[in-house]
Order: sequence, then structure tokens, then C-alpha cells
Amino acid sequence: MLRMIPRRAMRFAVGCAMLVAVVSTAAPTARAAEPIEIFDAHLHYNWEPKPYYQLDEVLALFKKHRVTGILATSRPNTGTHALVDARSEGLQVVPFIRPYRVRADVQSWFGDPVIFDLVKDEFKRGYYRGIGEFHLSGKSAENEWVRKTVDFAVTNDLYLHAHADDEAVEILMRHNPKARIIWAHTGFGLSTDRVTARNILPCGASCRIAAASPTAPGN
Repeated sequence: MLRMIPRRAMRFAVGCAMLVAVVSTAAPTARAAEPIEIFDAHLHYNWEPKPYYQLDEVLALFKKHRVTGILATSRPNTGTHALVDARSEGLQVVPFIRPYRVRADVQSWFGDPVIFDLVKDEFKRGYYRGIGEFHLSGKSAENEWVRKTVDFAVTNDLYLHAHADDEAVEILMRHNPKARIIWAHTGFGLSTDRVTARNILPCGASCRIAAASPTAPGN
């Protein structure tokens, strides 16, 4: 049976993948072979127009590798619908609305009012916990439709999962200081000093790091 994660548990959930990585690398060698449970905090199950792996294959892989929780997104959102509707026993699904219908939307979603309507329509399903992962670079985040998306997220207690550079993240925070942001990949390639600087900005945003590159300067 599918278990939806309460909103108050999201701060824990989105960080589970990193926590598992830290704990497993720090554990004694003698315990290295012990199985662990995994929360995949950055999963895309795209259907364009059909999935590469069928749903039953995906669920079987989750069980085989002890993936017991996922932050689920897809392009379009059909894949996320399928994961939620499967109600797979032992799997926690945290669904996010992806503002994409096709791959081309990655480059234009932030200026398209139709995408904002898509986000609002998807939200009516009643089970979403966030919006994203979406891509933004620099001043493209200043767009009116990005601001509307941020405000919609805040109003409806949703997280924002942003694949963005540091400038875009700062703009997202300025749009609404109450925004809660999961910063995917920490912008790639940023030094740890710059990442830290983004996380102590004087605002109410909650930033989270998902999958930082080990080769980033300063690591």
C-alpha cells in the first residue's frame, strides 16, 4: 500500500538520500555488506510518449534495491500519476508537479502561461507536495510566471525543486521569502563557499542540497 509522506516530514524525506550516503560511508567496514533502505530524492520517470521501463519493472527494481521512498517527478506528469496510482506496498511516494509536457518545455516553461495553468490543474489531484524539478538560469527567474509559480507554491504549502544557478536561486527567494527550495545539484560546480553563502541569505527560504558534484571546486 502506498504511503504518502506528511508535509511536516518532508524536511526529513528530501534529505534521506544524502543521509544514507553519509552514514554508509562512515560505517565500519564490517557493516558494509548490511542492506540499507534508500530514499531516492531525485527521481524522473518520464513518459515520452511511453516509458523506457514499464511500471512493473520499475517497482520490481525498487524492491530489489531496497528503495523504500521516492521524490517522484516525470515529463509529462503521467509517470508520476502511475507511480502514485500503483499504491505499491512498502513504497513512500512524494509526488512533485513537473512544469513540462515535452522536452522543449525545459527551455521555455518560465515564460509560458499555459504551463502555469498546467501546474494549477495538476495540483487539483490533491496529492502533490511540491513543484519541480524545473530548470532556471540567471535572470530568467525574474519572469512574471516564475513569480506566480513561487507564490502558488507558498500559498499551497508546496516545495520548489529548482535546478538553477545561484543567481536564479536568489531571485526565487526574493519573489517570496517564505518559499521552501530544494536546490538540485547545488547549481553544479559551485565552490562550497558560494553554496554556503546562498544558504545563509537573510530570508525565510529553506534550501536543501540534492546531489552535489564531488568534483565541484572547494569540495
